[in-house]
Amino acid sequence: MTVGAALAAVPREWFVPDEIFVRDGAGWLVPLRRSDDPERWREAVSGGDAVVTKVEFDPAVPEQLRDAATGRGVNAVSSSSAPHIVREMLELLRPAPGMRVLEIGTGTGWNAALLAKITGPRRVTSVEIAPDLAERARRNLERAGYTVRVVTGDGEAGHPGDAPYDRVIATAAVTALPYAWVEQTRPGSLIVVP
Repeated sequence: MTVGAALAAVPREWFVPDEIFVRDGAGWLVPLRRSDDPERWREAVSGGDAVVTKVEFDPAVPEQLRDAATGRGVNAVSSSSAPHIVREMLELLRPAPGMRVLEIGTGTGWNAALLAKITGPRRVTSVEIAPDLAERARRNLERAGYTVRVVTGDGEAGHPGDAPYDRVIATAAVTALPYAWVEQTRPGSLIVVP
C-alpha cells in the first residue's frame, strides 16, 4: 500500500479529539469544541494545517496573566501534524508491508495508524511521553481497528523490547539523534526525524 492510499483510507478525523485549540483574532490559542461548532471543528480537522490537540500554560508567563478561556499564556504541546508534512515524512521513511517500525511521539495515534495500514498489524511500536496522550491514542487506535503497541515512556530510549526495527520515525521535535534509536535498528534501516 502506498502512503497516498493509506492517507485516503485512514481519516485524520478519527484521531483528533473533540476539543482542539485554534488561534483567535489576537493570536491566542483558544478551545474549539466539536459540540459547540461542529462545522468549524470539521473545517479545521479536514484542512491542511496542523491541529493543536493539547495545550498548557507557559511557565514563563506570570500566573496572574494566564487565562485558559482567552488562551492568554497558553502554549501548544501536542498537535496532529499537517497532512502534507505527514505525507512527506512517510514518503521519506518508505515503509513497506512486514516492516517493523518504531515511532517516537504517538500524539493522537493517526500517524501510527497510517504506518500500521502500510506495514500490517503488530508491526508498529509507538512511544509517547505523556500518559494521557498515550492512553487516548490507544483508545483511538483500538476504536479504528489498528493493532499498534503504544508505550508510555521517554522516546529518547526508543523501545528495545520490539527491536530491531526496519524504520524509525520521530513525529516529536528532535534536537539530537539518540543513539538508542540507531542501536535498535537493523543495518541499512532508515531513521526519519524533523
